Amino acid sequence: MLQTGREQGAYRDRSGIVATTHLLYVRATISELRQPLLAFALLKQDPLPTIREQLLKAQYAEQDIRERYQCIRATWNAAFLPLPIEQIFFVCAWHAVHGAPIAIKQSAGLTLTFTSSEHWSRRWLITRPTWHAGELVAWCIEIVPHAQDPRTLLVVTLSAQNMLRLMKCANAPQLSC
Repeated sequence: MLQTGREQGAYRDRSGIVATTHLLYVRATISELRQPLLAFALLKQDPLPTIREQLLKAQYAEQDIRERYQCIRATWNAAFLPLPIEQIFFVCAWHAVHGAPIAIKQSAGLTLTFTSSEHWSRRWLITRPTWHAGELVAWCIEIVPHAQDPRTLLVVTLSAQNMLRLMKCANAPQLSC
């Protein structure tokens, strides 16, 4: 369950389960993106095993680059399908915005809170695919809250070092996410 504007700390929800609210700061330090606005969501389960399984099944039977691109994009975006619109967020990769002030590039991000129970403490931040320098890329980052101090700010940085390369394509400008 995602929430905003709640004070951090532990409390019992309606069913009596102890829940903890965590503060998360998301920023993007990646340049050369076709679109600097990155859509993302927080998931309770790791989506990568399912995505990998689906991509292996497809095994790119289609040889056409457009069909291959559509298959990868649809498989990756399937993680977003069950989510209500209120659970999809956006962060701007200011490093990809030509002429953006250095102060903005160094400090801009999005802060939000999420609630976890003992059973669902981890989250996975997943972005929708986007184009970076001729490659279709995305991020899927595991977030592990601090058990000792839930008030600790959790920081996720979307960067070139932790992006997943989904597809390389010389014709990327002709394909759109």
